[in-house]
Amino acid sequence: LDEILPWVREHQEELLILAVSRVCRRLKQAGIKPHIVVTIDPSQMSFDISRELLTMDPDVILARANHAVFKLVAQWPGRSVYFDTRYPWRQKDEPGNIGAAGPTVTNTAVQLAVAMGVSRIILGGVDLCHSREGHTHASGSNEHDRGPKPPGLAIEVVTNEGYTATTTPDFFNAIRAMEQQAGKALAKGVQLINPAGGAARMRHIEYLPPEELRFTPLDTPALEVLHGRLEGDDSESRLRNIAAMEKALAHANGRIRRIEKLTGDALECNDKLFGRRGRPGDFKYKKRMDKIERQLDRDYKDLSVLVRMFSARELLRMPPSDREWTDEEIEQAGLTYYRAYRNNARQVLKLVESAQERLRTARLEESPTPDIQRLAAQWRKDGVPGRALVWRHRHPEAAARLGEEQEQLLRELEEAFHDQLTEEDTEHRRKLEQEFTLNGVRARLLNLHKRGAVEELERLERQLQHYKNRESEELQILARGYIAELREQPQAAFDHYARLIDLAQQDPPEDGAASARLEDGLGRMAAIALDRQQPEQALLILQTLTDLSPTYAPQFAELLRLTGRREEAAAIYSEYLRQAPDDLPVMLRLGRLYQESGSNEAARTAFQYVLDKDPSNNDANALLQQLGATQAQ
Repeated sequence: LDEILPWVREHQEELLILAVSRVCRRLKQAGIKPHIVVTIDPSQMSFDISRELLTMDPDVILARANHAVFKLVAQWPGRSVYFDTRYPWRQKDEPGNIGAAGPTVTNTAVQLAVAMGVSRIILGGVDLCHSREGHTHASGSNEHDRGPKPPGLAIEVVTNEGYTATTTPDFFNAIRAMEQQAGKALAKGVQLINPAGGAARMRHIEYLPPEELRFTPLDTPALEVLHGRLEGDDSESRLRNIAAMEKALAHANGRIRRIEKLTGDALECNDKLFGRRGRPGDFKYKKRMDKIERQLDRDYKDLSVLVRMFSARELLRMPPSDREWTDEEIEQAGLTYYRAYRNNARQVLKLVESAQERLRTARLEESPTPDIQRLAAQWRKDGVPGRALVWRHRHPEAAARLGEEQEQLLRELEEAFHDQLTEEDTEHRRKLEQEFTLNGVRARLLNLHKRGAVEELERLERQLQHYKNRESEELQILARGYIAELREQPQAAFDHYARLIDLAQQDPPEDGAASARLEDGLGRMAAIALDRQQPEQALLILQTLTDLSPTYAPQFAELLRLTGRREEAAAIYSEYLRQAPDDLPVMLRLGRLYQESGSNEAARTAFQYVLDKDPSNNDANALLQQLGATQAQ
């Protein structure tokens, strides 16, 4: 995104620019005004990362999913269009529409562009992988402000320029979805181009650097075309729209109340079918329940589907359907089913009534002499103080006639809106703090070292420099040591790893992860010492490792044996085997050590112990036979 923005700014009057809502801050910084901004997510975090949209020129058109976060939609002063259906039920005369394609808002924006009849789509910032520096998002985003995120054992993809980059599972899924979408678009004659060399390479999407992009400029400015296709946005048009919604919601309200009544009747029938308070059951109520069910499915199907969707969790408690139910289970199933049906009808009804209340407020907004106090109360209740600015934008003449008390109310709301836009301790930032951990980085460093991937290690080490804590410092030391080893600089590598010992002496590690990083460094120091024919130094390091973890004791003992210190080696082996008596390979080593020292009986005891535990152990059997042959001689 950062690389393509200068080119977009140069040509912005000649293009149709669709932007996802989260990049609005970056576009404003770059001096670019999009024509359409697309948003789909319903969460508070979507508002946190997209709120800069609300500071844009209201000429921009907002294209939103029908479930987009209310705080964003309600405080947008400009025009907006929606994806999918207007209501969550089938409505007569519902116009045809396109859906909000997933899994990302970018997929929705591409679908919109195709539906609008464009012939070429240039993807700016659709990398779907991390940058060389480790950034997951472009500058201007909360993620970029937080710093690069060193990947753990991440998925790797090939970029347009041919090098590998890391990505996350959700981005990887988005790559596959984008490839499918691009294939369908291509079949319709729509070409997709990605000008980013660092973007993930995707099938059906052509890579062309910005300097090679050629296009025919629009004859008419994009906003002029778009606004010419939209209906008017005057008060009369809005009131017609409100009236249509009021009628639809009133109709839904009555039908949901009827569903609530029918499900209540079904609950009574369920009681009487099986009998209550000593009264016998009566099968005629089964017929009545069947009739109610037919009514729900036939006469109220659209709303019944919605209500049952709200009931999914309760309905999962129904008995399994792969066997015949007992009478008690049938009774309980009917009780569970219709109680969930009725309770969720009431829940849906509350949502409809809440929407009706908002419509009454919307109608009041269009009054030539509105009750500002009442409007302000509703806007505060809904958490949309920016609605005050929307009202001013739409009703400048009425705003000019306000008294001082009403004007003060609006100013207070506008201040609250400013606070909402500038709040730094947002849910999204808190989530990033939790997610931006260094988990998995140690394992990735080990993996890159084994693969000999020097350049990737260097890139990861640079990313770690942005973190200022003990964990990142230790990981940087490991990375530098691995790099020096691969660059055939053993002394430099040894010195890097020795820094981990210095840190541990200054501030002993308290957790297992810190100890593991120290173990990694000490292990490499021991390997370097052995390669350089410095066994005494290697012994000191292995002794330190054994003090950290007994798992290193066999290596320490073996090196003691190889340097002629057999008694010490035997003592270390024996102490280790007291803690891990089932480690048969180590028991064999101890037996060989005894054999080399002439302690044949002790060796025989060790080999026999292994055979008792593992009768098929060929090594132990051969060594026992060898001992027997030696005695015979």
